[in-house]
Amino acid sequence: MKVSGLHVESALRSRPATCKRQHRLRFALSHCLLELESVAHAYGERQALQDFSLSVDQGQRVGILGPNGAGKSTLFKVLSGLLEPQAGTMRYRGQVIAVGEPSFRARCGVVFQSASLDELLTPLENLIVSGGFYGQSGADLQQRSKQLLKTMGLEERQHDQVGELSGGLKRRVELARALVHRPEILLLDEPTTGLDELQYRRFWADLDRLREEEGISVLLVTHRPDEAERCDHLVFLNEGRTVACGSPDVLKAQVTDSVLAVTTEAVEALTAFLEVQGIQGDWAGDRVVFSSTAGHALIPRLVESLPAGAVQSVALRQPDLGDVFVAVTGRRLEEES
Repeated sequence: MKVSGLHVESALRSRPATCKRQHRLRFALSHCLLELESVAHAYGERQALQDFSLSVDQGQRVGILGPNGAGKSTLFKVLSGLLEPQAGTMRYRGQVIAVGEPSFRARCGVVFQSASLDELLTPLENLIVSGGFYGQSGADLQQRSKQLLKTMGLEERQHDQVGELSGGLKRRVELARALVHRPEILLLDEPTTGLDELQYRRFWADLDRLREEEGISVLLVTHRPDEAERCDHLVFLNEGRTVACGSPDVLKAQVTDSVLAVTTEAVEALTAFLEVQGIQGDWAGDRVVFSSTAGHALIPRLVESLPAGAVQSVALRQPDLGDVFVAVTGRRLEEES
């Protein structure tokens, strides 16, 4: 199959029925913590989720990767108990549950995309208030809250007002708050939105450490390929449907092309060269990104086809998950429906 210039092996044609069978098999053979089966929801005539199935095992990191408008927000609302789907079944530890069921919500920690801390309270107070909602109190709650803030590197800021903290520190408080009641599964909705690269790395370092220490499962909703790389299992979501699923390595292995980025002052000449090769490029000013099965072998021919000195830079890399998503759907993760 060839979509948007990328060649995809037939094994990647994991349409909804195939992924659904995989989820059912994993549910039957493993200690499945959470399962969604054939979940669907529409807003008027727009189908936000269509026959969506998913399973999350104990201790597993599962990612939902898709662009804005793919159905991720609707799915997260269902998972976090904010929206009753119009069809489908949810199970937790094998038992059918209703959306928003207290016993399930008590087992979930949630980090929403938008900030939800009380900025007039301190980090410690935010954690204690949250723990109280789950029936925790007293010295145990105090100790748990302080230990989490210490683990996050926030011990010296635990008595400052949240409104005085940077965006990265607030995000770490949000993560600590989501874990204060010792959940079994952590739901993350675009958790690093607005963070710079240093804050992004610190957030994930904290999360990975806490996940190892506490053995929690993670369900991540994201449009970032680099974030999705951290998962054990991925589901590609597009227009409310599962379009591919598998581990990051398995998904990437099915795309046989290399990805090249070329910067040149000879835009027209390079455009003509790519047209002759049957390659569709993605231009941004004097830089073009495209894929090719020829890989390294294409570079000398490309350089020779242009005026001397016209090529300013050439970079070759293997496809990432964003490239795989384009190959499967024809859409970029930065696009909106």
